[in-house]
Amino acid sequence: DKSKHEQWSKSYEKIKGVFTEIGSVYDVLIQDIHQSEANLTSVTILAPSSNMKSHEIDPTFIYSQLLKEIL
Repeated sequence: DKSKHEQWSKSYEKIKGVFTEIGSVYDVLIQDIHQSEANLTSVTILAPSSNMKSHEIDPTFIYSQLLKEIL
């Protein structure tokens, strides 16, 4: 079954692999996270006049956005 899914998934650029075990998905995600962290550029998303500090932004939101981008 894996080879069948690998064939059709080749036509989609965003699909990076076909996995049958969660452990291998985890390994690839960790590699992608490390690669993304190495390529990150610091960006300020708050206006200078904002009363909110950058450390007050909900980390769950940030991680969900990163995961969505990776997937």
